[in-house]
Amino acid sequence: MTLEISNNRAYDIYKHYSQQLSSIYSPEEAAAIARLVMQEILGIDRIKFFTEPDLRLSESEILKIHFAFKDLMNHQPVQYVLGNANFRNLRLKVGPGVLIPRPETEELIEWIIEDFSDKSYLSILDVGTGSGCIAIALAKELKTANITATDISETALEYARENALENEVVIHFVLHDIHQIKTSIEFDSFDIIVSNPPYITSSEKLAMHPNILRYEPHEALFVNDDDPLVFYRSIATFGRKFLKKDGWIYVEINERFSAEVKATFSSHHYHNVALKKDFNEKFRMLKAQKKE
Repeated sequence: MTLEISNNRAYDIYKHYSQQLSSIYSPEEAAAIARLVMQEILGIDRIKFFTEPDLRLSESEILKIHFAFKDLMNHQPVQYVLGNANFRNLRLKVGPGVLIPRPETEELIEWIIEDFSDKSYLSILDVGTGSGCIAIALAKELKTANITATDISETALEYARENALENEVVIHFVLHDIHQIKTSIEFDSFDIIVSNPPYITSSEKLAMHPNILRYEPHEALFVNDDDPLVFYRSIATFGRKFLKKDGWIYVEINERFSAEVKATFSSHHYHNVALKKDFNEKFRMLKAQKKE
């Protein structure tokens, strides 16, 4: 990708790179990504960007923008290029080795807040925390909660710790594999266990964008086709040991296996197992209660 810009007018540069990106994204998505990158690099808001059409850029600004778009044209996610992702009202640092937070996960958090906004001193465990998005968002909303977050990846935990510090919340981070129920780590008992575990099957990779397949951590996304429920069984088993009586599990799910995930928690003797649709009217969330 060569530098082919005829002038330093911001709007013309934006149009140039929007057109370049439209070869790998839809025109609407390409325009949104181009605008976001330029706003971030220039440190201006959307209103100023569009109300000052004659805004001119320095040579160093043009070079920064060029190299950012060079990475984007190699299918690198825009969040990795910029080094951050927006999630609810949070700004989270992300990079290779940590899953980029998704809007669907915000709905899982909303469900928990709806159910527990009037409760105090909750004990919460976030399994597979990644960037820390779930744990940090809950800490911001449920201010008296005691929150622990685990992940199998030390890289992810490094990002999560930094994000918790930047967003001024206290979370206890633990390196842990949810499949290892017999563990030397001493966990407390929890009122809530929440997780967005890997649930995309290997066969579904064919339909995914290269920016996900090339850059995001596969261990945080994918499960084998022959055992797509492996994480839900482990979470259910873990919950039987570490969830308080009348405590709840909340998980994000693959809509293809909603009935099977529900059956998994029922077979592990959970009660009040309920599915919930996301904004696309797909069953993407489940909660279940431990009664005994």
